[in-house]
Amino acid sequence: MKTYEGHEQVSLKKDWVNSVVSEIKDKLQRKSSATNVSDVDLLRVSSNRRKVEKFEELVKTARTPKTPLRKRKGGFKIVAQVGSFSRAREIKDLSRSSKSFSAAFSKYEHPYEFVQELRKIGSPILAADFSKYMVKVEYKILNRDGLQVSGGERSEFFLLDRIEGASSADVLLIDEPESSFDNHFLTSEVNELIKEMSRQMPVVVVTHNNTVGVSIRPDFILYTKKEVEDGEIRWRIYSGHPTSKTLTSIDGLELNTRDVLLGNLEAGVETYEERSAAYEDLKN
Repeated sequence: MKTYEGHEQVSLKKDWVNSVVSEIKDKLQRKSSATNVSDVDLLRVSSNRRKVEKFEELVKTARTPKTPLRKRKGGFKIVAQVGSFSRAREIKDLSRSSKSFSAAFSKYEHPYEFVQELRKIGSPILAADFSKYMVKVEYKILNRDGLQVSGGERSEFFLLDRIEGASSADVLLIDEPESSFDNHFLTSEVNELIKEMSRQMPVVVVTHNNTVGVSIRPDFILYTKKEVEDGEIRWRIYSGHPTSKTLTSIDGLELNTRDVLLGNLEAGVETYEERSAAYEDLKN
């Protein structure tokens, strides 16, 4: 009975509103030669008004300052900070457009009106991208001390990120990862990640650095050598296990594994022994 009574009240209210609208339209029509006032969908008007209120409520809640993301990658931490844009220039920089955002930003505190102003700007501000202009999301990369990274540290982070980002690939090829990085970082971060990736997929590393080439303890060695035979250049690939005395080519030629490693990763036997002697002198 209560349910029926509720439905009946709603029905009576609709009939009452419709009769009032019709009566007003008739009275206006009798006093004017203008075209009849078109029907008004009051439910739709009320619903749209509620949608706008809800939209503005959600956007303002989303703009509440917070740090929703803290993710570690090696010795680094990615932090996402959420808040409001403070000036029109920030939105202009985000859009990478030469158009002015001053008029739109004047409505920033009223999200629905702000959207209407963005629509007026038009291309290249696409409706699908409106959300990124509502809330400011700023990503920061922090180092081991919790401070924003320097240029060199940023390069270290992106190297780790690129290697880890290949986890869904069939094979990972890394060309000279030692460029611009110190050996401590290579040993503690890069080598560790490469070995972890090698448990998921084949990993091929091209290097002239002893930290990456030897300290990583590879499962297999490939060595490419250019040779001149009968006036023509010929490339041979020698291969073998790191513990093998020799590396062998497809046509049966052999090279001493120790000579290959010292020659390519240590600048030769003589340089390696000279450097070893210098270290021993410092030790003693």
